[in-house]
Amino acid sequence: MQITEETLTTEQKILQAARKLFIQKGLTGTRMDDIAKEAGINKALLHYYFRSKEKLFELVFEEESKHFLGKILDAIESDKSLFEKIAQLVEIDTEHYLHNSCGASVPMFVFYEMARDPELAARQMRFKTGLTRRIMDVFGQQIKIEIEKGTIRPIDPSDLFINIMGLVLMPFMAKPMLQIMHDWDEEAFRQIAEKRKKEITEFIINAIKV
Repeated sequence: MQITEETLTTEQKILQAARKLFIQKGLTGTRMDDIAKEAGINKALLHYYFRSKEKLFELVFEEESKHFLGKILDAIESDKSLFEKIAQLVEIDTEHYLHNSCGASVPMFVFYEMARDPELAARQMRFKTGLTRRIMDVFGQQIKIEIEKGTIRPIDPSDLFINIMGLVLMPFMAKPMLQIMHDWDEEAFRQIAEKRKKEITEFIINAIKV
């Protein structure tokens, strides 16, 4: 069934509204009144579902991370080759930012809030430890096998993962500046991001294969 405005529950509407506003304004810039107005409900009903802005924020932050990491884990645990997985990781990461309703604001939101409140980052990392550990364990084991086979040069799995994510993320973080510098509208930027999927994949694979 297609999710429409009419089929959303009150809680879903609140989370949707909160996510939009937190990404746009951050935790400190968003008020409970703003969330209630965006969700189309009164403040009393908002407080019935969520007692505080901070708890609502942590839930939005958690869901944003959990959804993304779940896709990464599915790709890593597949039976595809390492090179195919690298291509899939680039695809997942790019699509996450390209087709997210808030676009480039998502990584900015995550990094800004983690820098603003390191304790928030610590709490969220404790929540995600199981997922991230599983991702790196499986990814690391496959990399070790490929190194032993002589398919790729020795490389730390963490370094490879950072290189993939960093190459995808940088243009989205710098999107406003890049659009001004190159006179790109939204469609032009989207085409560049789509084109970079293949370029990043080839760059990473060529850098590690023997």
